[in-house]
Amino acid sequence: MVSSNTIWKKVMTKKTRKRYTAEFKAAAVARLDEPGETLSSVAQALGVAATQVKTWRLEQQAAGSAEAVARRRAEASELQQLRRDAVVHGGRRARISSLVR
Repeated sequence: MVSSNTIWKKVMTKKTRKRYTAEFKAAAVARLDEPGETLSSVAQALGVAATQVKTWRLEQQAAGSAEAVARRRAEASELQQLRRDAVVHGGRRARISSLVR
């Protein structure tokens, strides 16, 4: 006979979540670009759910596009500042390369 204490322990046992490193996730997503690899084959080989690999791919794509947007904003801000500096230098046309030094 199974005691109620044993049943209680099985029900109340907390599962620990697996945590994967950024390198592991990046490698998993990179495998999707290899010829013949599918979402399910990569997931099965790594022992994770296919939806998890898909989520990692979407997160990586979103991070890449966010970085590109931030880079474009920084470049636009820098160009705007260079133009302001050119106007401040006596209204004459200054070479941007001389302002960058």
